Amino acid sequence: ILFKKKHLREKSAIIMTKILLIEDNIMESNMYKEVLSLYGFECCQCFNGEQATKLIEKVKFDLLVVDVMMPVMDGYEFVSLVRRLYKEIPILMISANNMINNRLKGFELGIDDFLVKPFNNNEFIYRIKALLRRYNINLNHIIDFSDTYLDSQKMLFKYKDEIIHLTEKEFNLLFKLLVNQNKVLTKEQLIDDLWTDVDFDSNVVESQISRIKRKTKIDQDFRIVNIRNIGYMAEVIDEN
Repeated sequence: ILFKKKHLREKSAIIMTKILLIEDNIMESNMYKEVLSLYGFECCQCFNGEQATKLIEKVKFDLLVVDVMMPVMDGYEFVSLVRRLYKEIPILMISANNMINNRLKGFELGIDDFLVKPFNNNEFIYRIKALLRRYNINLNHIIDFSDTYLDSQKMLFKYKDEIIHLTEKEFNLLFKLLVNQNKVLTKEQLIDDLWTDVDFDSNVVESQISRIKRKTKIDQDFRIVNIRNIGYMAEVIDEN
């Protein structure tokens, strides 16, 4: 999600996907973390399964990368524990051991993918992105600029410190417009993306937009503009 630089407080205004990397080899762990960071992921490191178990009780992660051979608690034991507690988190297991029995054991315990070391950095990233798509984890679910904040996973919309309540359809429509800020979206685009009804009355879009305008009128960071006979645009207001 891109905004004009002057509207961003800092690079981290778009919350990054959080990955927990569990690898006991410090040099390899640092190398993997650097690759993940380059591709825009937030990476936390643990060096054995026991450390990771304590951390995931406190922090929510979007994906786990787990090495097999580790001290204290190995990758298999860790995955077995995680799957008893957390069913809906993707797990990528990594190992230098390419024996089929090791891979099968990982899948039996509940991993989603297995990657043999050493591996290509691009393949590493592509497999992670594929797992996130499979689990329907939105890579960019936060919009945060000036005093406006939206989180599509929590369906949360705030202006300054005030929560603005929208229906699910209103929120999704506003989020779609703001993701494409300063860009005109046609009614047809909005209908295709947000409605599944075959016989659809386009006036419903107009009524939704009207309600959003009414509910968000206190927000001074953007305005929704009606482009006659075409569609709508979320115009970010330039205070300068």
